Amino acid sequence: VRGEKQVKQWLGFFYEDYKESCYWFEIIWMIRKLLIACANSFIPFSSPFQSVSMTFVLIISLIMQFYVQPFKSRLENFLEYVSVGSIIVTLVYFIKGIESPMAYIILGANVIVGFFIFTCGVARKFWMGWRVVFDLVKRQKKSENVVNEESEER
Repeated sequence: VRGEKQVKQWLGFFYEDYKESCYWFEIIWMIRKLLIACANSFIPFSSPFQSVSMTFVLIISLIMQFYVQPFKSRLENFLEYVSVGSIIVTLVYFIKGIESPMAYIILGANVIVGFFIFTCGVARKFWMGWRVVFDLVKRQKKSENVVNEESEER
């Protein structure tokens, strides 16, 4: 592909954590987010179909995650299972209604797990962004050194 190196530098952070055969999987996550946002926005809150549709989308997502295992890292695949699973458990309890003390305990545990996964994701994206900036600065200095060496040779 023409300009493959530039494309990788520019868009690589979207797919660098995925296996080579699953570079497209970020699109699946975007579709999942879109479907959940649509269910949340267009289906009335009072309708039980809202939670059921979101749960259905997440279960399909979890099944796809299980069979494809798109991430290079086993840890990232596991964290995706845990995060989607905890959201499903939360939605199932929401469908049933929060009436028992156990439901509050489970919801609290899910909030803690969700916060941990969110924090790990933010830290990972920050680290990836920092690496991109660091590599760009490093390449810029290297190209400046090459230009300086060429001008000194003349």
